[in-house]
Parts: sequence; C-alpha cells; structure tokens
Amino acid sequence: MSANVTINDQIPEGTQFISGSIRVNGEQIVDDGHYANGKITYLGNLANKNDELILTFDVKVTETTIGKTIQNKASINEQEKTADTNVIKKVSVKAIPNKPINLVLVLDVSGSMEGSRIKNLISSAKSLANTALKDEDSNSTVTLITYSTNATNVGTYNYSTKANLTKAIDGLKANGGTNIYAGLNAAISAVKGITNGGETRVAFLTDGSPTIPSDEYVRDIGMENNTGSGFDNNTKTKIVEKAQELKGISSVSKVYAIGVGVDNLSDTTLGYVEEVSAYSINKDITFDKEDHTFTITVTNPVDEDITLETISASFSNTEGISELSNEGTITSSYRRYVATWNDIEIEANGTVELTGNYTASKDRWSREETPRGSVSTTPSQITANVEEEQFNGSNLFTVTKTKNEVQYRGIITRTYAQYILSKISSDGKVMNVTNASEALSDIEKDLEPEVATYMIEKHGETAVVIPESRKITSSITVKIGDETKKYTLEQLSKENGADGLKYVGDKFEWIVTSDKVLKNKLSLEYKVIAE
Repeated sequence: MSANVTINDQIPEGTQFISGSIRVNGEQIVDDGHYANGKITYLGNLANKNDELILTFDVKVTETTIGKTIQNKASINEQEKTADTNVIKKVSVKAIPNKPINLVLVLDVSGSMEGSRIKNLISSAKSLANTALKDEDSNSTVTLITYSTNATNVGTYNYSTKANLTKAIDGLKANGGTNIYAGLNAAISAVKGITNGGETRVAFLTDGSPTIPSDEYVRDIGMENNTGSGFDNNTKTKIVEKAQELKGISSVSKVYAIGVGVDNLSDTTLGYVEEVSAYSINKDITFDKEDHTFTITVTNPVDEDITLETISASFSNTEGISELSNEGTITSSYRRYVATWNDIEIEANGTVELTGNYTASKDRWSREETPRGSVSTTPSQITANVEEEQFNGSNLFTVTKTKNEVQYRGIITRTYAQYILSKISSDGKVMNVTNASEALSDIEKDLEPEVATYMIEKHGETAVVIPESRKITSSITVKIGDETKKYTLEQLSKENGADGLKYVGDKFEWIVTSDKVLKNKLSLEYKVIAE
C-alpha cells in the first residue's frame, strides 16, 4: 500500500519565511523547489500503513502582526487545513527597591597580583563600581579597600564622586604580602562607618593563601614562622574570628569570597589539612585444635555501617583449609593457604565472624600442632568524617599541633586559600575563577534588580495586567523603543492614563491600540519600598 501526499502552504500574511527552515520528519530539506513566492510546496509518499509525514518550517512575525491573531491555511491533497495562533508581545517591568546598596570592595594587591591579574582586576572593578553607582537618585556607595602587607581604606564614594573612584581603581599597584586579617579588619571598620541605612554587600578577593606565619593545621612548604614581621595576626584562627565578626554585622546581607587561581592543589601550594577520625579495623583469628576449625573476628569501630572490599587470612603450619563460611574462596602456593571473602558488610559498631576448617600439620621437633594465621582487610582504616571519594591512603598523614604536640590524623582536600575564603563567604561558597572579571561580572549582575516579563496577548483590549503590591516611590519610566517618558502615579491613576497605561488600585493596566507601540520594545521602570 502506497499513497502520494501533496502539501501546499501559503505562508500567512504578516509573516516572513526563514530561509533554510523547512524540515520533513525532522530532517532539513533545501528551499529550492520547495519555497517560492511565499508558498511552501512538498510532494511526499507514505509507503506503509501508519506512516507519518510531518512538514515544518519557521516564520518570523512582522511588526504589524504583533498583538493580533494569525491564521495558517494549508492544502493537503487539495483538502484545506487551518490553524490559528496569537502573536504575543513582551513587556519588561523593573521594580527597583528604594534602598541604598553599599558595596565594599576588599581587593588583594599583593605582589602575586602583578601583570594580567591586576590589569583584569582594574577593568572589572571599574565596571562593577559604575553599575553600583549608576542611579543619580540613589544614596548607594562603593567603598574601596586594598590590602597587601597592610590594608588601606582608599575611600567611600557615591554617584557624584564616582569619577574619583574610577581614578583610584586605575591607580592600583601590586606589591607586598597577603595580609588577609588586615583586609578583614579594615572592612569591618568601613562597614561600621556606613550610616545611610542601606544594605551592605562585601566582595573579598584574594589570589593566594595568607602570608605566614603558617598555622598548625597547614602543611608548611619551605616557609618559616614570621613572628614580628607584621603578620602576627594573619593565622587561621584569628582570620576566621574576623570573618565571623564581619558577617555578624546586621547591615551586611552578603559577603562574596573570590579566589583568583586558588583552586590548584599541587605540591607547591599550601594545602588545608582536614582533621580525620581514622580508625583501624579490629581483627583477630583463633584456632580450635580439637575441632580443627578457625574463627576470624572483624569489628567495625565507627558509628555507621561499612562494607569491606576484602577480608583475607594467610595460613602457615597447616596442610590445607576448607569449608569456608560466607562464600569465601581458597588459594594456595608453596603450602601457604589464603582464604578470601569479598564485600563483607558490618553494622555500626558491629562484629562479623568468618569460619573454616584446617588440616593440621605438626612441628617437626615438638610434634605439636602450631597453626598460624594473619588477617588483613581492604580498606585497613575507616574514616568517619571524610567522604569516601576524598579518602586516599597516600594523602592521609599525621600532623603535629605545635603548642601541645598532640598528633592528629589529617587529609588535604583543598588549598588553604580555599578554606580561608569559605570561612569569609556568607554562604560558605567560594567563587573560584581564573581572573577577577569572571566573579566581578557575576556580582554586577547580582546588583541589578530582577526584571519581570508580562505578555500582551491581544490588541485593542486590556492587553496586559501588571500587579504591584509594594508602595511605588518614584515616577514611572515608560520606554517605547528608544522613546522614554516619565509619568507620576497621579497621572496614571486618572481615568485615561497615558499611552494606554493606567494604574488602578494595586496594578497597572496597559491597553494597547497603537501599532507604533506594539512594534517597539516595551518596558516599565520604577522604585518601590524595599521589602
């Protein structure tokens, strides 16, 4: 059974065909021979029962059609088929909380920032500062703090003085050490000095670990304690205390922690040692010489269920072993026998017993039975507070806490700089980047108020309703294409409003009757009382 199918489709008025968009059952076909003079033509064949032929193509809507209904008519084997669709228009609405944003930039300008890092920091910091201070009516501020061997509060700037801020950022130079403690201390003083009642956000950036003295939990690589050099407070404990103090200030809503190239954990970087509760697996083997049996006892030392990959017992002074419990297997070599069990589960703080028989051999001198055995497990140690994929015997080691010479088991899982930044961040997350612009551009986007999108679905009626439950505190900026107009709430509350836009109760209603309005980008922008 075979059937020919002829499709003719005159594209709807008010649309434009998009070249290269014709597809049959998802496969693209050429326009030549299938599109001409605004018409799609296709001849196909259905070879078998239940075969399908799906013809699709794309069009774009012309400006005159926005807000209207378009109808597509196609002929399939001379039978007319129709489909309707509404053409919608987006309206962007930006309601800006009328509350100052105080941005505090705490920037590492130590010697390691020299070159491309400082150049990138300068350009991206200027862009971020410009975004933070772009509103002339706002009381928002940007405070610039730099730190290296010491920290400097360069100044606090607003809209009218942002040219001075740009000049200050342009003048950044890289030199000195990395005194993170000093940077945090300066940030705390600056934040406490801001009194405009706004929301404060801090962006703290570094490209490395704190300059020595090294901390007792840090693997020291070729460094000496620098007591008396000006870095005495630059230790883990004191830095974390300062970070907690900064985050505890009520006006601080967020602290961004940015690490430029700090996530490369290698032999030349300071690694942060996580304390690990590492426990050896308890194991023992006993022999019953009367019954010629043996019992292996393995105990789980931690408060969680574990699975041991293998339990192995190696025997000597025996003639053989047999009848192993728990599906154990036996191998032998030169009269030494090995019993192995795989994937043995042991409950938290529980014990498992594995048994078998052995054939006795007697000591050639005493003529007594002296069976011997040793037990090993994989893994041989269990870590109670480190994820399994982080645990690797090669980087588990013992560190000594210098003050009281108490030894701890430890594992390096990240760089020391990452650890410090995680304690500075308000949410514990570190923005690991290769250059400053990656992080500062994300912060720049974060400073922008959210834009809500509403749809005009009809032309000439109540086209769109935009709810606003907060008190509006500014004029309403209406943008129609490149044209910008400002209206007071009082003007829009009148019966006829303006440009079809009215404010009724706690919502806007935009009644669009003009093709000029429909064919342009539409947006509203206004300020509201901050929530």
